[in-house]
Amino acid sequence: NSLYVPATPISIAAQYLFHSFFLTVSAGTQAEDPPKSVVILDPPWDRLLEKDSVTLKCQGAYPPGDDSTEWRWNGTLISNKASSYSITDATVGNSGEYTCKTGLSAQSDPLRLEVYKGWLLLQAPRWVVQEGESIRLRCHTWKNITIQKVQYFQNGMGKKFSHQNFEYHIPNATLKDGGSYFCRGIIKNYNLSSEAVKVTVQGKRVHLESSEACGGRGKFHPHWEDELGGHC
Repeated sequence: NSLYVPATPISIAAQYLFHSFFLTVSAGTQAEDPPKSVVILDPPWDRLLEKDSVTLKCQGAYPPGDDSTEWRWNGTLISNKASSYSITDATVGNSGEYTCKTGLSAQSDPLRLEVYKGWLLLQAPRWVVQEGESIRLRCHTWKNITIQKVQYFQNGMGKKFSHQNFEYHIPNATLKDGGSYFCRGIIKNYNLSSEAVKVTVQGKRVHLESSEACGGRGKFHPHWEDELGGHC
């Protein structure tokens, strides 16, 4: 006959501690999530006119000897497995979200590509920039037809006029450079304008200290004061 000994509170606690320790060790041994792949545009415009061409390139880590890439358009798998995906003679039907994934990298964030019908289109490598970065705008024509007397507008006000140069650069953007932009020019004796597009300039980050940390009052301070201390 065996003697039954009920579990004591101590033994239950020991089992719980062992189980928690096992889960912690298991979690620590799991591999970290791989970095995401990145979709790069060449040329760098995410807004195109019909008949334009663009190449999407996938940046990420590949296994040795295997550069196969998984491409998706609006979530649907694309048959192309090369590290780049080219679109020639683009149509409105090519618009959508594109993602890629390499063998050793996670799936990229979606990149939105828009293809429009029309004569004139405003393009930019980025529509959101940080204060101090550059803004580059391009007045693009269908099939690169010659355009003359190009003018750029910000929030309805003329900013730049040029007989031939169809790009507009702001080397060190400030908050006042954000807003709605469009361009206008003459194509085949017609005075045409592009649609307006929003350009966002983000300011430098500031922190809000807690009431206890700043003598009972919340206080903003520049991010660089974190390294200097004494910002209350």
